[in-house]
Amino acid sequence: FAGEAKPSAFQKLSRFIRGNFFIPDPRKGWNQYALREAEGLIRKHGIQTVITTSPPHSTQLVGLALKKKLNVCWIADLRDPWTDIYYYKQFYHLPLAAAIDSRYERLVLENADRIVGVSRDMKRLFLGKSAKIEPSRVNVLPNGFDESDFNQHSTETQQGKFSIVYTGTLTAAYPLEALVTILRELVSQHPLKLEFTGSVSHHALEPLKAILGDKLSLRGHVSHAQAVETMMNAGILLLLIPRTNDNKGILTGKIFEYLRSGKPILGIGPADGDAAAILSETGAGKMFDPDDKDGIKGFVQQTLSGQLSPRNIKAIEAYSRSEQAKQLQHWIL
Repeated sequence: FAGEAKPSAFQKLSRFIRGNFFIPDPRKGWNQYALREAEGLIRKHGIQTVITTSPPHSTQLVGLALKKKLNVCWIADLRDPWTDIYYYKQFYHLPLAAAIDSRYERLVLENADRIVGVSRDMKRLFLGKSAKIEPSRVNVLPNGFDESDFNQHSTETQQGKFSIVYTGTLTAAYPLEALVTILRELVSQHPLKLEFTGSVSHHALEPLKAILGDKLSLRGHVSHAQAVETMMNAGILLLLIPRTNDNKGILTGKIFEYLRSGKPILGIGPADGDAAAILSETGAGKMFDPDDKDGIKGFVQQTLSGQLSPRNIKAIEAYSRSEQAKQLQHWIL
């Protein structure tokens, strides 16, 4: 759905079929094979704990079946919301299909020994699904960064160049208006550029071109190594939280790589959301509400002048994948 314009009649029909005939998702055809293989491995090796991770959320039904049949310790790891994902309504579920999907979600959350989500807001969503879900069973384990991805890159910004860099997908749902207005004022005074690496929709791109001209740089999809190098060469890393329902709980995977890069992070989105809390905790940047032009401008100006806040290195290191693996091991044991 990212970067997509108004769906065609064929796309609407495809989504309707997907939402009403493939519940919870089209990958569920794999489950019969996964269940058979998993059961054989569990019996052969005496495995006591099973982790199922999603999306696709149909994978969680494999864990549910294994729990009921073999009574293993089951950890259900959900990296995205299930029926609360921001594009859920675009599948045009009929009432019966939506009820079946919600039942699957509820059964998974009620029967898993532990539930893992990526944000505090996701935990809130899960606890609201059933009174049978105890808060002590729901843990928060966000995405993280791999230290080895950064060892080969320096953190030097190119001399005489200052870029505000965004990596990933950008659509009209992302709040850019205030920043563009501010940059229009600042580019005449400073050697500033706005750089995008990834997928940028036509609807988001046209206003940027009209306002920024040659101060706008666009790169398409690149390798992960190139994306990391782009982050390391940035003056400011731009983090945008889209305007969607429940966006306070959105924690994109790149925020953690942003943290590790050592570059100041300018966040635009809900100032009381989970991403804002992480930026505050680590001292890596700050989140501003989309209409806070003065705050956004002040952050850019302070960064340009070298007035950077101290970073909490220990808090940042807690988001490395090695540290998160230790946390997961602690829960299992």
